Amino acid sequence: MLRLFRIPSVAIRVFGRLELEGGTQLAGNKIRKLLEILACERGGRVSRDRLGDLLWRDREPRDVAATLQTYVSLLRRVLGGQDAIATENGGYRLTRRTDLDEFDELVADGGLASLLRALELARGEVLTDSLEAPWALRLREQYRRRRLAVLSQAARLALETEAPLTAARLAASALEQDPLREPDTRVLMSSLSLLDARAGALRAFDRCRRELRDRLGVDASPATASLHVRILKNRPLSSAELVIVAEDGLLERLKAAGFEVSVLAGGDRLQALAAPGALLRLSARRLTLG
Repeated sequence: MLRLFRIPSVAIRVFGRLELEGGTQLAGNKIRKLLEILACERGGRVSRDRLGDLLWRDREPRDVAATLQTYVSLLRRVLGGQDAIATENGGYRLTRRTDLDEFDELVADGGLASLLRALELARGEVLTDSLEAPWALRLREQYRRRRLAVLSQAARLALETEAPLTAARLAASALEQDPLREPDTRVLMSSLSLLDARAGALRAFDRCRRELRDRLGVDASPATASLHVRILKNRPLSSAELVIVAEDGLLERLKAAGFEVSVLAGGDRLQALAAPGALLRLSARRLTLG
């Protein structure tokens, strides 16, 4: 027997495991699958015939339409109202927002803060508890590529706005997923060089060159090779004063490294340094990345 716990309108989380905000529980495998299928269509209509094929395959109940209507009615109650799922031309359409919608809006905004929030939102791949589900394969691959593109864009913006620590973290994360991305390698090399971590910048180049040769049989591009030469010659890329975006646990690491820190924005007290998003000015001799 299905047990449903209802709250008013809820948001649907598709990144990672399917979840409903507010602690609403989905009990029953079929009703969970129904919501997954509708959510993956991003507001598009799914016909009753297709829903029947996906939910039951060759073991359909005697009256598919009636059984499906029962599940839709139950899901509407869970989602907070009759309008949560629209009936349209022999099918159904989810009208509730998902975290994919918020991700898209943040990416469309294009600012660094919005991109960082989008990456935080995309905390895992789409529907990780249904990895083999045919309805999720296309959407999962689409957002895997989108998240990687956002990592690269955010890393570049962080470097341009003189936040090399954030840029290095983002570029390194992008390269973990695809080590052949030369623009991300250049962002990582530039960021590490600005952070006076020259050895790390050179290792990043060596990794990139090795991956390109081993996998594609090509050399690094002139832009990457030129940056490598600049770092080898120890030419300064910026002044010794850095501006970075605060991250969790950063204050303790800065203190341990002996930095003098002042707050540019995000607060006027030292405690503000612990708040993610605060802009900090660092006057330092050296920074060693852990």
